[in-house]
Amino acid sequence: MKIVKLALLLTSFFVGSANATLITSSVGAFDGFDYTGADYTYDLADFVYALDGPILSASLSGVWGETDTYSGSTAHAELYVDGMLVADTHDPALICDPYSCVTPWSYTFADFSSLLDGTLDFKAVQTSYTYLRLGATELSIETGRPVPAPAGIALLALAVFGFGAARKRTN
Repeated sequence: MKIVKLALLLTSFFVGSANATLITSSVGAFDGFDYTGADYTYDLADFVYALDGPILSASLSGVWGETDTYSGSTAHAELYVDGMLVADTHDPALICDPYSCVTPWSYTFADFSSLLDGTLDFKAVQTSYTYLRLGATELSIETGRPVPAPAGIALLALAVFGFGAARKRTN
């Protein structure tokens, strides 16, 4: 019985609570000008945020072709944070061509290194003529202590039971 109590105590110690926090930072909608030349770069804004623990997940999301003053389409463009491409109007996964309709987009970070300094530089490169239109863009970062997988907890409990059984045999 003592072994079972020890296993439960250790399991509850290792599981703990996640204490996850969702941090968000937004950049407002953007209306470009009637551009007719080659690629043009807009320095949109910086995302600024404060981390309160290790990053568990992070994503960016927004809408092509919809602003506070217009809804319907946008010029073709690429979006970058800290020099990394995060969205492109030519992405075949989009539900329609943003050149002719309002289209949501999103990006999930696989590498969190660019997020560690508390700021992300947000730029757009317009790659076709007419107006660049972006809805508000939101950065979402989940921070906290990760919770171990149930298989890891089960393995820990099995090890404690094994040590208990081995100890019982030697007595």
